[in-house]
Amino acid sequence: MFISREEKLVLKKHKHKQLLNMFRGVLTRVSGLKQGTLNVDVSAHFQDTGFSFDITVFTLRGDNTSLTIYDFWEVKQSQNLVDAYILAIKTGNFEKVKTVGRL
Repeated sequence: MFISREEKLVLKKHKHKQLLNMFRGVLTRVSGLKQGTLNVDVSAHFQDTGFSFDITVFTLRGDNTSLTIYDFWEVKQSQNLVDAYILAIKTGNFEKVKTVGRL
C-alpha cells in the first residue's frame, strides 16, 4: 500500500495529537501522587525531529526511575506502558514496568 507525503503528514499530526492527549492525561493522573516519600515529575520535549514526554519518580533517598514515551512508538503500547508505570508508582513495584518495557 502506497501512502503519499500528505497522508503521512496527516497521520503524524494525528499521532502527535493522541500523544499530547496522553500527556495531558498523565499530568492529571499523577497530580495526586505527589505524596509521602515520592515526587512525580512529568515533562514534555518538542524538537524538530519529534515529540516525547517523561514521567520521573524521585524518592527522598535520592533514587529516581523514569519512563520516556516517544512519538515513533505505537500509541497503544505507549498507553500500556504509561498505565503500568502509574500503577507501579502507586504500588512501589516497578518490576512489571521493566518487563513490559523489554517486550
